[in-house]
Amino acid sequence: MSMLDHALAAVERGWAVFPVKQGEKRPATGHGFKDAQRDKLKVSATWKGMPNANIGIATGLVSGISVIDVDGDEGVASVKTLDLPETLTFKSPHGFHLIFNYHPDIHTGAGFLPSLDARGDGGYIVGPGSVVGGVTYKVLRDRPIATLTTVPDCFKAKSRLTVPVATGGRFDTAQALAGVPEKRRDDTLFRLAAKLRNADVPEDAAVRLLLEAAANCTPPFDPNV
Repeated sequence: MSMLDHALAAVERGWAVFPVKQGEKRPATGHGFKDAQRDKLKVSATWKGMPNANIGIATGLVSGISVIDVDGDEGVASVKTLDLPETLTFKSPHGFHLIFNYHPDIHTGAGFLPSLDARGDGGYIVGPGSVVGGVTYKVLRDRPIATLTTVPDCFKAKSRLTVPVATGGRFDTAQALAGVPEKRRDDTLFRLAAKLRNADVPEDAAVRLLLEAAANCTPPFDPNV
């Protein structure tokens, strides 16, 4: 299947798609997931113009899905602590995407539990057929999309990335969001920005988190300076 075929397959499911840079997870257009659409003619025209672009799938109400992103063995261990129904599952290069019917209580962000992220409104995932680091995203379990009758409390947190990260050389995300003294301020905010970027947190959500962390510093960091 071509990338266009994969993009149209996603549209057939009722999902809004947009192009992602070839071999990457970054949007190929200026507005990213905001450019997502379900019009087959427009989708076809987009991928005919960039046939090797990866497929971005906008999450949230626009596509009717909420996604739990499981990263590596640590993420697998985290998700096993939750009572989740079996559902449509994608294989990503380093883990899995669990696809559920849209639920407004699942907020877009990272680190709700160790190596467990979520994508809802204002977020996106890289879809099947896409290739990143030489690894192809695939449908692992082609099952009906499940509905979460009860959303685990960890995903309801609107203040994302608040799960403490173990210290001992590792970046303490919870402390960064809570605010740090002036001497540690610039370095901490820089490292937080890098962590958000590496976690593929959508730009608008990342900016909100950085502004929150800056405001909590002592003294507060003025982003306009």
